[in-house]
Order: sequence, then structure tokens, then C-alpha cells
Amino acid sequence: MYHFIVNPGSRSKYSTNLWSSLEDILKSRNIIYRAYLTEYAGHATEYARSIEAEYRSSGSSDPLMIVIVGGDGTANEVINGLVSYQNLILGIIPSGSGNDLAHSLGLPSDPFQALEIVLARKKLRSVDHGLLHYFDGTAAHRFDVSAGLGYDAAVCYDVQHSPLKKKLNRLRLGKLTYIIIAVKNFFSYKPVNAKITVDGTEKHIKLLFAAAMLGKYEGGGLKMAPQACLDDRLLSVCVIEAFAKWKFFYLLPSLLFGKHVKFKEVTVYDCASFEIQCDTPTILHTDGEYGGTHAHVKFTCTPEQIQVIC
Repeated sequence: MYHFIVNPGSRSKYSTNLWSSLEDILKSRNIIYRAYLTEYAGHATEYARSIEAEYRSSGSSDPLMIVIVGGDGTANEVINGLVSYQNLILGIIPSGSGNDLAHSLGLPSDPFQALEIVLARKKLRSVDHGLLHYFDGTAAHRFDVSAGLGYDAAVCYDVQHSPLKKKLNRLRLGKLTYIIIAVKNFFSYKPVNAKITVDGTEKHIKLLFAAAMLGKYEGGGLKMAPQACLDDRLLSVCVIEAFAKWKFFYLLPSLLFGKHVKFKEVTVYDCASFEIQCDTPTILHTDGEYGGTHAHVKFTCTPEQIQVIC
């Protein structure tokens, strides 16, 4: 049985009509499934937790099939509702504004093509998830695309709260929101003093942002970590230090093609552990969703990998 967790508002109500069309296909083929439509933030986490608890108590030996119809934020909610990845298979039908998870997995952006891949179930890939550790008593949080601290997190926050996102989503141009707000925010954002510790090696820097990547893409298609691999048990952490303002209009376009790594202010660390301490609480995101402000965090991979249909 397939369990579809659907975010009807992941692209400004686009997913509501989309799900109706996808469901017509499932019914026409007599696919056995259950659907769970989210109604508020955190609802997908609750659904995932409930679905897994019911499955574990049933004693079934068949794999638990959870399919996400939504964007990266919905996927983040789902994985944070799961206790274990054992005997669990995840399917992705992208319908958000960024869809960086699907992009990194090599899945089609067309939801109907993605559904065919889910139903065919020809290829499974075991992939890494990240784990964000706090030092203030907050419980650790998983991520499946990226987690970041600094300027990129500030951009993600403003994207989520911008009326521009809804307008561009209606035109199927949601990815432009990230670029427009990135330009708007850059000249007012102030870098912070930070100590980074990469697999035990310390360095002091003036930090613009750090993005702990699992796949290559974040921010609606920015190729933040060109060499990242989803199943190597390592993070690819892109660290950008403060640089002259005039360089911004050269560096931003280079992110689209992964050429930013040629700038001397940019370093990508392939590592098992990345810790960062800032001299002031700094805005944080996980998979594009606001994660509060923190001065001290650490990024690692989860002990388990998860199987994804791709």
C-alpha cells in the first residue's frame, strides 16, 4: 500500500488540483493507497509519525511506502516524523517552488512523470540525510537537502514570507523568488565572526554563510555543492566568507553553474562533522524552512540511510 502525504498549498494551491489529477490516475489503475492532506505547518510530521507507528505495530514484513507530494519543506516535515528508516521506502512527487531534493535525485520536475517512477519502483537508492545538532537543549533536527546558517538562511526566511513567492508561483516562476530576494538582502546583511571546526580542525573566519549540503542544489536550483554525493556518508559544506560588495554580481550568477568555488572566499568542505560557533546568534534554516537563531550548531549525517525511489 502507498501512503501519500500531500501538501495542497506547496505551490500556492497548485497542488490541490494536481493531487486531484494524480488521484484519478491511481483510481483508474486500482492502486491501493491512502491519502493524507496537510492543513497546517507540522501536519506532515504528525502524519508520518502516525503512519509509521501503525505500520510498526502491525508486524508487517512488507516495506512501508510513503510518497511525498509537495516541496522540500514537506519532505523535511515527513522525515522528522519518522523514528526509523528500517524497511521504509520513500517516493517523491515534486510540487513545491524549489524542489531541490528531486533535482539532486535526478527526478523529473513533472509530477506525472514522477508518479510513474514511484509506481514502477524499478530503482531504489539509499541516500544520506543530515542531522543538525544544537547546544541549547533543542532536539536534533534532520534535513534532506541542506541546512544553513547566515545569509542564505536569511534569504530562505524572506522567501517563505514574501508575497512575491505566491505571485511568481502562480506563474510557475517560483524559483526566481530566491534570486530576487538574494539581491535585495545582500547589501544590508552583515557577516559575523565565527569559528568553524571541520572534522576536528579549527579555523576563525568572517562568515557570510555556511550551507551544509547533501545534494548539489539548494535555493531553487543553485548549484551550491557541485561535487556533492547523496550517498557518500559525507556532507559538502559550502562556506562563503565576507567579500567586497562589487563581487556579488559576479558570484551570484556563478552559483547557478557551480562556478562560485573558483572565488578565493569560497571553500567547500567534504566532511563527516562541521561545527560552527558565531559571536552572535545567527539565523538558521533546514531545507529552506526557518530554524530560529543560534550561535552554536553542528552538522553531521544520520546513522541510517533511507531508500528512495528514483
